[in-house]
Amino acid sequence: MDQPIPFRGQITPEIYGLIQSVNSRLVYHLGTIVPIVMVVYGLLLFAFRRQAEFLFVPVGTAIVIFLLRKLLRRIFLQLKYNGTFYDEFIFIGELNDEAMVLRDEKDQLELPWAKMQRFKTGPDLLLLYKGSSTFHVLHRSFFASSEVWEAVQGLVRSKIAKGA
Repeated sequence: MDQPIPFRGQITPEIYGLIQSVNSRLVYHLGTIVPIVMVVYGLLLFAFRRQAEFLFVPVGTAIVIFLLRKLLRRIFLQLKYNGTFYDEFIFIGELNDEAMVLRDEKDQLELPWAKMQRFKTGPDLLLLYKGSSTFHVLHRSFFASSEVWEAVQGLVRSKIAKGA
């Protein structure tokens, strides 16, 4: 790569939702998993007790949760997002052959590719892990064009061995 690739962006609630879906898929899918478990529980109760009222409560609750899961997920993510610093912080930096460089008004932090353990991809998103749970976010909107985003994805894949 001849020149560094600059980036600048802010994590919005929508991007935060993507981060959560890529980083912790189990938590993201609880709105689907919980209703399934409740239906199975209701069926088991009904099978052993042979009384219909044992079926109505868990299955009815499961149907309500399943129908409201997108709304509940959106509310949950908004509450979590409001508790973060993301709405106040703008990510500024560049990517080069040696490292990802983060900047603010006073300082510069260089994160060598060799220190990155793995990465995960999602729709328009890259999570670059430098530890088991510590990661940096790169979103398509942080870059100037789709072509630059494709170059970033290629750079990350070539520099970090473990992709998920």
